[in-house]
Amino acid sequence: MTKQNKQRRAIPLWLRKLGQVKSELRGSCWPRTVEAGVRETAALSEIALQSLKQEAQAARQKTDIETIRKRMQEILARASRMDAQRMALWKKERARFFR
Repeated sequence: MTKQNKQRRAIPLWLRKLGQVKSELRGSCWPRTVEAGVRETAALSEIALQSLKQEAQAARQKTDIETIRKRMQEILARASRMDAQRMALWKKERARFFR
């Protein structure tokens, strides 16, 4: 490896792409305070839960309650697996860049 290539590898990936991240975040609207962020998160969670309930109620006409419960458990399990995968990747990246 050349000296320049070694120096480039020494710079964390997130730092090399900081300009890209900055441009992506610039177009986003962020809450001004922590409380506003928590309220917004709670509202979005409530909307998602209501949407899930409406979907379940619509499906109730076609299926029985046990099928609905099973489907909701599958959705929650899939979300949990995705979160676990994201966390594992984050820990791997954190260990790689913050030794």
